[in-house]
Amino acid sequence: MLRTNPESTCVVKVDDSEGSAKMGVVEYENKNT
Repeated sequence: MLRTNPESTCVVKVDDSEGSAKMGVVEYENKNT
């Protein structure tokens, strides 16, 4: 599925753009929690 880059706060781009967008939101929320 999706993988996060431990060296970056951004999500690694994958073919599933929809999943990336959702994961990006999760990463963003976690970062600002």
